[in-house]
Amino acid sequence: MDRATAGDIARLRVPVVAPEDPLERARELAESARWDMAVVVSGGVIDSWLGEEQLRGRGTAGEASGNEPTTVSWDQDVDEVAELLDRDGLDRALVTDERGDLVGVLFRADIEGRARAAAEGEQERAPDVET
Repeated sequence: MDRATAGDIARLRVPVVAPEDPLERARELAESARWDMAVVVSGGVIDSWLGEEQLRGRGTAGEASGNEPTTVSWDQDVDEVAELLDRDGLDRALVTDERGDLVGVLFRADIEGRARAAAEGEQERAPDVET
């Protein structure tokens, strides 16, 4: 298998909200995109990500106690990302470009799916979520 990078298999079109956006908006964006999360971005900088529990809350995205973002570079090898996720007990990492802008999200399940497909002689790419 060719060297795969985080950007190769990251899921794109991530629901993104600003800190001042109501959680209701974040929830609606996540539901319409069929995601279980939304990313909070302020001034082009990733602040946090909100999971299902936070999305059910009230108030604004910035008031919710979001999860600390773990980021990886779009050109980072997926094996390195898998090691990072395993080491830190995580199931996802936010993928950023060279400027630190959000590109997508890479889930552990997508890395494992790609590894299974490679073992079976197939190529697999995580599907983009239509918004």
